[in-house]
Amino acid sequence: MGLKLAPTARRVLAGLILRRLWIRVRGLRFRKRDASAVPPFELMRIDACWSLSMGLGIVDTVRGADFQARHLLLALRAGEPYRVARAVAMEAGYSSALGETSRRRTERLFSLAERLAEESRHPHAVALVSVARGLAGCMLGDWRAARERCERAEALLREQCTGVAWELSIAHLYSLFALSYLGEMRELVARYPTYVSEARDRDDVNAATNIRTRIAYLGWLAAGDPDGAEREVRQGIAHWSQSGFHAQHYFEMGSLTEVWLYRGNGAAAWQWLSNRWPHFRGSLLWRVERIDTEATFFRARAALAASLDPALEAGDRAGLRRIAERCAAKLAAKPSPVAKALGAIAAAGVAAGPEPGGRVITALAHAERLLIACDMRLHAAVVRRRRGELLSAPEGTCIVDEADAWMRGEGLREPERWTALIAPGGYHLRPEAALT
Repeated sequence: MGLKLAPTARRVLAGLILRRLWIRVRGLRFRKRDASAVPPFELMRIDACWSLSMGLGIVDTVRGADFQARHLLLALRAGEPYRVARAVAMEAGYSSALGETSRRRTERLFSLAERLAEESRHPHAVALVSVARGLAGCMLGDWRAARERCERAEALLREQCTGVAWELSIAHLYSLFALSYLGEMRELVARYPTYVSEARDRDDVNAATNIRTRIAYLGWLAAGDPDGAEREVRQGIAHWSQSGFHAQHYFEMGSLTEVWLYRGNGAAAWQWLSNRWPHFRGSLLWRVERIDTEATFFRARAALAASLDPALEAGDRAGLRRIAERCAAKLAAKPSPVAKALGAIAAAGVAAGPEPGGRVITALAHAERLLIACDMRLHAAVVRRRRGELLSAPEGTCIVDEADAWMRGEGLREPERWTALIAPGGYHLRPEAALT
């Protein structure tokens, strides 16, 4: 079909940038034509690019974005309404990967996609807009909207469409992402086994691997079983290609970092993450804003937890805290409210160093406000618990008990370990110093 696959990530990126520039120059104008008026080979090329942009989107995101740009340009040139609606919906989803800086453009694209989908009267186009909106909600930190859109998309896909296994898998995955950030862990643990079972029934390695490497371990940690969590991740990635570094390898990298943090082994978390970090950076996955934010938070927490290792020299521990401090500053500088909230958790962990002073409680209170504004209730409960640990009884004890009760209410058996996972730092070293 004359569609070439660039041999290197940088070549892909160069081609993607050129195509994106051309899209900006030509705009989204098109002359409407019936499918019967478009040469069949031209339609086949559009559909091939659609399949590639779908299949690679959550594997090799930059390559997927490149084929999406081709998909959009070919669809606009053909002018067939359903394919244009489909292409614009996917373009909005990819646009959201740039984060807050692209929010306005993303919303304009979705408005156009919704209008085109309704005009096309094609149920798949309508459902696809909801799928893409759910994905975009996760990319932009609109967790509750993401969950609602994914659930609506699933209903539309099941009731009105056929041959939509990929679309269902995306709706499932991003609804689980949203639940994890909302802190609705009971609902997450109740849902994901069904989604994995459905993926296995249709021999969908992609969907099963995504959930097993990025979501399912949380269920094992909720039950207080880090060994089961590690086993789940490793068995999930074992069915995936071991060459290159795809989104699935990134999921493995982050999930096992969190498993080690849950175990309280900061040195192992840092060693694991450090070994994988160069491969992650070389993959260009960090160009997805949400992934860059999440990975930076992984790095900050692993560095903070490792800095508590008494076997390290004082200079090495100080160096790890500096890494965490730089990560916190990077997150705070991002325009995303979610990034700022996660950065505030990391900043509080840095402040809880050898000489914390009263700024730790202030930093924790600031982080809690930001997290509540982002509807990230588990993270907020963890930060609130940390603050309670530093306050005198009975106030501090009451705050810790309330946070523990909330976490247990979501099915988390070991709130203290979840606290160490999400908000590591030297809080326990000199708690009296936090009040000076």
